[in-house]
Amino acid sequence: QREILGMFFSLRTQQTLLSLEMRPGMEIETVSELKQTTKVVLSNCSISDKLFLLLMSRTKMDIGGWISLFRDSNSSVCCREGLNNETSDRIDICTSGYNKEKIENIEENTKKIQKRNISIEARDIHAEEKGVCILMKHCIVDSYSYSLGITEKKYIEEILGDENQRVGTGRVKNLQLRDYAVNLLPKLVENQMQVIHLSAKDSCHVSTILEAEDRSVWVGRVNNLYLERYAMEIFPKLRFHKEFKIEEISLFADDSDQITMILEAEDNSLWVGRVKKILLWNYAIEILPKLRFHEEIGVEYIFLFAHNYEHINRILETEDNSFWMGRVKKLCLYGCAIEILPKLRFHEENVIEGLVLYAHNYEYINRILETEDNSFWMGRVKKLYL
Repeated sequence: QREILGMFFSLRTQQTLLSLEMRPGMEIETVSELKQTTKVVLSNCSISDKLFLLLMSRTKMDIGGWISLFRDSNSSVCCREGLNNETSDRIDICTSGYNKEKIENIEENTKKIQKRNISIEARDIHAEEKGVCILMKHCIVDSYSYSLGITEKKYIEEILGDENQRVGTGRVKNLQLRDYAVNLLPKLVENQMQVIHLSAKDSCHVSTILEAEDRSVWVGRVNNLYLERYAMEIFPKLRFHKEFKIEEISLFADDSDQITMILEAEDNSLWVGRVKKILLWNYAIEILPKLRFHEEIGVEYIFLFAHNYEHINRILETEDNSFWMGRVKKLCLYGCAIEILPKLRFHEENVIEGLVLYAHNYEYINRILETEDNSFWMGRVKKLYL
């Protein structure tokens, strides 16, 4: 049944598609191979996400009126009369792996689609490559989670080429942008997100958003912010709500090039405001001197993890007690990160509820062992975990 759907489809030219039922054991003689000359007209109907992309990539497709997408769930029903009134668990609009011919056919079809006449109601929406263009330009969406990925520059240029193009994210609370899709962040309508997760594997993926002024990209009342690899570089561009307390900021860098621009900033110049937890992984630890926390409220939990000394070389070269941490309730240092403990300076009235030091290798504490006893002040610590 699934192979038949992928290879064949019975349709007469100029016929309006209202329903499709693929039955096990269907005779192949009753269907004809899909061709780019086949014309499909969809109007006021619902179609599965998989069949939608199949038709977009293999036929000449016209959409008259409204259509809605629902999740392909291995059911024989791929098209329904009328608009879908149910919420799908997940919708996929992904063209990764499509050959040049299919992409060109999709591009020709999208030119004929009116803006915002494709409706999607789903908990999670995953879109990649050309699928992101379709989502951004032609869809009205009601969803909890967006996951968008673009690895080809031409697709982000297509979207960013329209300066007035903005996307209403509706009820979206979880936003994940990968590679070139990170540049879409300023295009998204202001909204209170629970989670923003940005990752980029190459510096070119964030070149456009890096042209923005510092603190010009509004993320508002975000609860959890995760930046990975070259997405780290956009941290100075983000602007947070002054009074809202962020639950968690997690920054991960596995290459020193991923923090080059941030290291050029002045110390204590990157305002993170009211944040409960901050997690810095590997090279991301080296931006610690650049961060500025709320002086009176401080941070409830700081977690630092370094796998090797390369991740903290710059910090180890600084003077002891040179990094102001303010008020911290719980501090966790893992791996080589333990070695930066003498560099940290806390509020004189600070009480650390829990101090966790974990080194699974003896060499991770060589430098601290060389210091004199009682040589660095931690203040009051209620619980120490070694």
